[in-house]
Amino acid sequence: MKVRQLCEMLDRLGYVLPVLGNVTGQSVGGVISTGTHGKNVRCGTLSSLVQSMTLILASGKVQNVALRDESGNISSDPLSCAVGVSLGLLGVISTVTLRVVPKHRLAYSISHLPFEIFINSYEEILRKSEHVAFIYYPFVDAVRVEASRTLSEEQEKSTKNKAMPRQTRLKLFFANIFNYVLFESWYGKYFSPVIWLITRYITLTDLSREASINKPAIDKSYKVVACNVDLDIEHHEMEYGYDYTDTVEVIQAYRKVFRTLPSHYQYSSFLDIRFSAGDAAWLAASSGRQTVWLDLIRPNVHKNTELFMAAFKTTIIKYLGRPHLGKENILDKSELERCFPDFAEFVKIRDELDPQKLFANKYFDSFFTSSSSGKSMVCRFPNKRSEASVWEIFDTIMKVRNNQEDETE
Repeated sequence: MKVRQLCEMLDRLGYVLPVLGNVTGQSVGGVISTGTHGKNVRCGTLSSLVQSMTLILASGKVQNVALRDESGNISSDPLSCAVGVSLGLLGVISTVTLRVVPKHRLAYSISHLPFEIFINSYEEILRKSEHVAFIYYPFVDAVRVEASRTLSEEQEKSTKNKAMPRQTRLKLFFANIFNYVLFESWYGKYFSPVIWLITRYITLTDLSREASINKPAIDKSYKVVACNVDLDIEHHEMEYGYDYTDTVEVIQAYRKVFRTLPSHYQYSSFLDIRFSAGDAAWLAASSGRQTVWLDLIRPNVHKNTELFMAAFKTTIIKYLGRPHLGKENILDKSELERCFPDFAEFVKIRDELDPQKLFANKYFDSFFTSSSSGKSMVCRFPNKRSEASVWEIFDTIMKVRNNQEDETE
């Protein structure tokens, strides 16, 4: 089941998930297994909503795992901490029980702040908002604030819905395409003055006061939180979670790195800043700590993306950044063991549950070798091939199980 389908079903029943990512095209098992987070500083990742789940292991055995009891207390069972964010390496999730809340509407607004004002006021914005994302544009040294708040009882009764703005970041990607023509193509030199002006105009227009005033919205919470961004251009993403207490220092450090890079890297990238509560899952970037998430995003048309990402590695290591493992990663095994205290325990459980590495893949295998970091991975929208691969794995499990039964007989 896709997250979008789950949201629509819950809405008909009068409920909603308290936290969602930016898009809802992924499978429910996928967002849980990769530690997808949202913009709610009071909630952890989507795996923190899991009460229990059923796994089909590599052996074919069906394993029921309770992550929390009926009172919401976290289980101390190591398996529960491992399966919360398992990257699909421990088994196939067949059923899951999630914590939900009564459905409600949210008021959504967009504003912008100069960087210095943002860094001194983000905590106040977090206190006043239910969901909030900050998008830092190094090109203009300004921050776009996308915030939503719960309506009062009176507002719920008297206020009508206002449709969410669509494609609110599409202008940015057009600007990035112009940047590609300007800096990275052979004919850019012929058009550089014109394209530079167009790029600057598009970015500043999207951050303008008029744009902020004209984009308020009121709608169902899941539509406000998850459906306000269309990132329908292939792009690179590298996201790391840091201890909330280091927020100001680490954001300042990212800003400093941007300023040391050639100007075209500043034009072609932006930094998505979000916050979440701590998590119990061992491989969640927010495991055991309230977290600030810093997500570097750069369209795939640009060259030297790996060099761009690598420029931030010193900062990532200094502040014990933990990668969102559903995105790109530049840390090797030893560095992952340092930032994830229970990494070795996860590997141990994986070896026990899947000794033949039925659920292995090249991307995640690179995390478990001593010298390789996760290789570059371009983010795309889900497709039918990804669904088919799940069923292929399931068929393989059933064949293994049938062979074991035949050997027993």
